[in-house]
Amino acid sequence: MIRVLRDGLRIAWRAFMRFQDHNGPDRAAAVAYYTLLSLVPLLIFLAYVGAVLGSFDAAYRGSLLLVRGVVIHLNQASLDALRAFVEHASATLLGDGVQTAEVTLEGSRNTLVFYRRDRVECERRRVQAAAPLTIGDLARLLQLPADLPIPRAALPDRLQAQLPALPRGAVTLTGDHVCRQAVRPLTVDLVVVRARSSHWEDGLARASRFRPFARRALLVEPPIGAREDLLMRADYLGVGILEPTASGLDWALLPEPYRPRRHTAVAWHFTEQLHARLP
Repeated sequence: MIRVLRDGLRIAWRAFMRFQDHNGPDRAAAVAYYTLLSLVPLLIFLAYVGAVLGSFDAAYRGSLLLVRGVVIHLNQASLDALRAFVEHASATLLGDGVQTAEVTLEGSRNTLVFYRRDRVECERRRVQAAAPLTIGDLARLLQLPADLPIPRAALPDRLQAQLPALPRGAVTLTGDHVCRQAVRPLTVDLVVVRARSSHWEDGLARASRFRPFARRALLVEPPIGAREDLLMRADYLGVGILEPTASGLDWALLPEPYRPRRHTAVAWHFTEQLHARLP
């Protein structure tokens, strides 16, 4: 017992001396001091610019989100403020009737998704009380054309056997014909992942997960000294970069267009997951 205690004290003493040798207290104090001094002026500056160009309340809330690193759950007012910033900067990338949701997708919390509902499909599902679709169901449905009755005899034997087990509202079976009814319930125009300046690499990695599904962007204040590295990596990955400017938010780098090579069950399932989480 005494030997264990002695070894523990020896390790603690060596760690303390190494900390002292590398000027640890001075460096820790400097980091804390400069961080504290920079936050308040940044908040005042962003709120002032936003007040000059628009609403002070929206600018103040948006500034708080940037200062806090936007890693907590946003209330509706804060989400509306951030949505206004992003929508203004992304006007050319979003379609008509776009809506916004803050969700957790692909392991990324507090993700902003800009989407457009297919109102006809959503209403059809509501009226028919359509059942949820699994990725296996979607793989089978993709073998059928939408809204076009085809003879069941023309389908592979395995698919013919699976048709009766498809969820309610997915297809219509009429005599010897089958007609696929289900289509994607929505279209995703843009996915915006947020990250702190010190975690921009993790933010890029999380944004890259959405490549098979939509345009992707990262909302981050580029760290001093790493901005060029961030933009270079984001350009290679096709991820857009939204950064704070004097006018609120602006594109430092536009996201690459979303051009899927083919329609897949995985991409369709992504829209189904999002649809299930929306009000």
